[in-house]
Amino acid sequence: MKVKLKRIIILGVIVIALIFGLIGFNIHRNKDSHIQLPIDYLIVLGAPLVEEEPGLVMLERLGVALEIGQACDCQIIVTGYQDEAIVMKEYLVRRGIDQERIYTEDEATSTFENLILSRDLIDELSDIESIGHRRIGIVTSDFHVARVYMIASRVFHRDDLVQVSGVPSVSTMSYYREYLAFIKSFLLDR
Repeated sequence: MKVKLKRIIILGVIVIALIFGLIGFNIHRNKDSHIQLPIDYLIVLGAPLVEEEPGLVMLERLGVALEIGQACDCQIIVTGYQDEAIVMKEYLVRRGIDQERIYTEDEATSTFENLILSRDLIDELSDIESIGHRRIGIVTSDFHVARVYMIASRVFHRDDLVQVSGVPSVSTMSYYREYLAFIKSFLLDR
């Protein structure tokens, strides 16, 4: 009986190690992706504020959004919980992006909701003929790219071209958290 229990425990540890290895491979494989222009819509995922100002992660994402917004005439959706979206819009407007091009989505509380609600907003902005043929870019952090791709493949029309740009992250802890978030999204975000 002890030998059988020991084998089950060893097998369980191996399975868990393989799962985390595959998740880690996906996280690191996709982290250097970039958005090819032109695009029709740019979604900028929110990040924590620090004293009502953009925190470092948000500033990194906004820097990429600003570059893309200046390089092409896409519609920009800033999405984050409550004040995040408003702060992101103000940041981009202060740096020269026309506020008529920026839409805020401030109800989402998770990455899954960010993408669902942004998709709904894009559907409202798109004419019927373009649905399924839209070029959509998503800006997030490098540790987050694999999960965003997975969720986007479930959320957007299969013929929409969705690209994700991963901004280099300064936080190692974010990578560890992402392992658990990836498992949660894989199992629950549908």
